[in-house]
Amino acid sequence: MLQLGAPTLAAYARRWGWDLVISTENMSEGRPVPWAKLRLLQRLLVRYETVLWVDADALFVSMDRDIEADPGATADVAVVRHPLSWHVVPVPNTGVILVRRSDWSHEFLNRCWHEARFIHHRWWENAAFLSLLGYEFDEERVIGMRPTPEFDRVGFLDLAWNSLPGFCEADNPSVNHYTTAAGDFELRLTSMAADLERSVDRYPSAFVQESTAGSKAAMINRAVLSKQRNLSGRLVAWLHRGQT
Repeated sequence: MLQLGAPTLAAYARRWGWDLVISTENMSEGRPVPWAKLRLLQRLLVRYETVLWVDADALFVSMDRDIEADPGATADVAVVRHPLSWHVVPVPNTGVILVRRSDWSHEFLNRCWHEARFIHHRWWENAAFLSLLGYEFDEERVIGMRPTPEFDRVGFLDLAWNSLPGFCEADNPSVNHYTTAAGDFELRLTSMAADLERSVDRYPSAFVQESTAGSKAAMINRAVLSKQRNLSGRLVAWLHRGQT
């Protein structure tokens, strides 16, 4: 999936002055791979002041806004909440997460990691995140909420930064996120490919193009290959700003 999302990550990074890192390293320490997100974020925050994580099944569909201009982005940790009908309250989703370097954010990520009772929960590290904020849930849905002090330290971004096409979508999304709820794997791939094509149409100068003329599909493929040629295995991407 990141083969489709990577060109949009690169285009967004160029537009707004972020560094882009794509890595095959797995730091999950024997846990399901999504848990590696926490350790990777901590590592990158040693080097960068701000890290923006985007899941492999998400991609930018608009380059017009800087996420740091969002009012919720001033917090040490910021995510989008999804108002879904099967949950009793809007639920934070860590598929797109902005983290700023601070003692608090480092400790919060560490505490998420040590919520070992959620290692095999179907929401993985997102379940740990919710628990620390005071959400009560079972295997399927959030059933209650008792805000903790950590809840007050987290910022909430506009839905546009983690829009779920088809069931919780923003009017003018910046990031479309095709979670497993969006359909089977092939349907999600097809939808992401269509989004990528529309983004190339909308922002042709933002995507790296070969000098040789070719079809739009060929141009997209070259952009993907330029990111993938020397990589294998599971890919994870981050955008970073403020290297020190």
